Amino acid sequence: MERISSHFHLENDSTPRGDDLWGWSVWVAGPDEQLDEIESVTYRLHPTFRNPTQRVTDRASNFKLKSSGWGEFSIRATVATKDGEKIQLERWLQLGEDVAARGVGETPRAIKVFISHGLVDAPLVHELSEELSSQGIEIMRADRGALPGQPLEDALDMQLRAADAVLLVISDPPNSNVIAEGAHARKLDRLVLPIVVDAADAPAPFNRIQRLKLDQERNIVELANTIVSRVKDYAIED
Repeated sequence: MERISSHFHLENDSTPRGDDLWGWSVWVAGPDEQLDEIESVTYRLHPTFRNPTQRVTDRASNFKLKSSGWGEFSIRATVATKDGEKIQLERWLQLGEDVAARGVGETPRAIKVFISHGLVDAPLVHELSEELSSQGIEIMRADRGALPGQPLEDALDMQLRAADAVLLVISDPPNSNVIAEGAHARKLDRLVLPIVVDAADAPAPFNRIQRLKLDQERNIVELANTIVSRVKDYAIED
């Protein structure tokens, strides 16, 4: 039976209110027949909000929460279905255009994510890369970026140093190059996010890091939203 969780993701809009203040809304997006199965959505906002945890039960608005603020942050939500399932969603709240949100004349820094994967996972990684790119993430991979005549080891080291985060796509059995690249990333103090495919598990030492899941239902959009939110939360200073 197909899991209902694979159909949902968070979306948001924003409207400028002057003096750098933005009004914004966030809601659950998905097929109508699946949204009908939701009982409530509990949003967890930045702790600086007076009421950082808010529960919404209005199906007619797609469980929309309205608020306002001056900055972007990671919104997390727990979707409770009528049959008792709890689904965790996450989104980086986006306020207007990047330049407008950060100040006139200021150029936002591109967020860079290095994806390490084996050949067997190339189709999945292509889908994930397309979704991440559509959300403004610059994708880096070992097969890209090498200068003419540059040793592959040096090119890899250069890309890992430039990345804000490193995604390790782990299948069963784990690819030795992926594990080696992950170990190198940890030595460089990069943010490492293991992504396990189907029934695979992350080997040590990555089994001590909170893992993301990519299964046969191809929850690409949901996974990309979570990655973008976590990486921006880590990479962008308050």
